[in-house]
Amino acid sequence: MATNTHNDSDNAKLLYGMIQSLRTISQQLVPKTQSKDYQNSLSLSSTNRVKTIKTLLYSIHLKETITGTKIVVLTDNNVAKDKIELAMDTIYTKLLVPYLAANPMAVKCSSDDSIIIRNSNFINQVDRLLQPL
Repeated sequence: MATNTHNDSDNAKLLYGMIQSLRTISQQLVPKTQSKDYQNSLSLSSTNRVKTIKTLLYSIHLKETITGTKIVVLTDNNVAKDKIELAMDTIYTKLLVPYLAANPMAVKCSSDDSIIIRNSNFINQVDRLLQPL
């Protein structure tokens, strides 16, 4: 689990736990015959996944890449789903890969096995990308 240094790590851990629980439940809802068909598939779209969690005040948008990287963005409910999906794709392809994957010093592992993103360029670029939404 990686957290932006601007975020509270306790809230990030609670959010991560909730997402993992919902993912487990959604996987259990897939009929057994269907889940067997896809258990060896590399396609993420072949499984029952949680992509958006919506409350009265905000939405949690989730993106998981084939490598297992998870991007979670919290927005108010006025943000268009297609805009946030495009922003998450941009975060992964244009920011995460060049700023973090290509620079192992940009992340710091903590004692609880979480990863803290400490690359200020990455954090500032993500903030700049998401603020207009």
